[in-house]
Amino acid sequence: MKQTSGLFALLVRSLLGTASTRLIALLIGLVNAVLLTRVLGADGYGIYAYAIALLSLILLPVEYGVGTVVVREVATCQAQRAWQRCLLMLRQSVFWVLGYAALLAVVAIALFGEYAHRGEPIGWASALLILSGAWLTLRSAVLRGLHRVVASQTLDLLFRPTAVGVGAALVILLGLQEISATDMLLAYATGGLLAIGVAEFLLRTGGPIGQAESASEAGAPRPQWFRSIGPLAAIGALQVLNAQADLLLLGWFRPVEEVGIYRVALQGANLVLFAASAISIVVAPTLAKLHSLGDGAGLRRIGMLSSTGGFLVGLPVVGLFWIWGDLLLERLFGHAFGGGALPLAILCGAKLIQASVGVAGHFLIINHAEKALLLATGSGAVVTLTANLMLIPSHGMVGAAMATALGTATWTLLLVHRVYRTYRIVSLPFWGLAALRRAS
Repeated sequence: MKQTSGLFALLVRSLLGTASTRLIALLIGLVNAVLLTRVLGADGYGIYAYAIALLSLILLPVEYGVGTVVVREVATCQAQRAWQRCLLMLRQSVFWVLGYAALLAVVAIALFGEYAHRGEPIGWASALLILSGAWLTLRSAVLRGLHRVVASQTLDLLFRPTAVGVGAALVILLGLQEISATDMLLAYATGGLLAIGVAEFLLRTGGPIGQAESASEAGAPRPQWFRSIGPLAAIGALQVLNAQADLLLLGWFRPVEEVGIYRVALQGANLVLFAASAISIVVAPTLAKLHSLGDGAGLRRIGMLSSTGGFLVGLPVVGLFWIWGDLLLERLFGHAFGGGALPLAILCGAKLIQASVGVAGHFLIINHAEKALLLATGSGAVVTLTANLMLIPSHGMVGAAMATALGTATWTLLLVHRVYRTYRIVSLPFWGLAALRRAS
């Protein structure tokens, strides 16, 4: 009971810290948008934003593939004190990640080398962004696996945007003129290098990884973690497709004005997932630890609390947008955006369904059932694409929102069903609450 209470207290502290970090990152992003548009202008800021978005796309296999597996394996090794196996897995992951990043860096230098003749080292800047981004993603995953979630989120979300903001502010204060998007991308990469230095310090000074590196590898079983990379990377790509298909197809079939209104509605609906996203990041290593220890009661408790917490925090946001959505859109963005009230209401309902399943996907990951998760996510993507193609031409924004809701309902129900078959856990809000109270 003491161990469970201590674990729950750790989760609460990590959740509060993670939520605070993500809120600070959101504020820094808003400030940076203002500073960068002043420093770079519309064209330069467009290049910068496009480069950062492209970087996120390039690092999908690292973040969703290797990163997810590293969190699971490090948390499992920590629970079992299997540091030799952990060290071997980390060394293999380093070779995989750096090999992938180095290949893409060479491609970036080759593609953008022509800009060097114009005084724009964008090729080398892109290579530095890729290499530093891949390494930081890997080290952040290790910290998450060690339950140092707040440190991981701080390094991953705050260092690079802060470096960009400081650089842009200095440009304005010093009155510099010859500043390009490449300069700001280099500032972003510099922040990443600083974060990497801090991460290495945390992992190597008195921590479990430092102890593992001093241990012998003799007798350590060869981990088969790499078999999970492909399915998890594919899952990450499908999640991006599920999240962006409506916006992309709306832009293909409908006027650009509808795309702008729908994007605002989509960003508002994503606020429903703020708590659920933070819970997912914090809980992932804990689930892996409980699974490795065979603690079924702990898994049920965490699953129920995660789904209930995501639902309860998201519900007031849904109510706010359902009641005053049109008024908020018109007051904040202009009268033309009031037409996004109905899509906003539908999208909020879809996001609340997503928040209500809690960490169902992580249950499958810790059980090495990536293929089942891939099937559920892929089924949702097929439904989302098909429904968008059918509904957008005739119903516009409302059709896009309805298609997204159908796709979300599909993959969430498949996840809940599979988790129940595997663990006999119903990953829905309040389910099993009475049993947990009796047990406590």
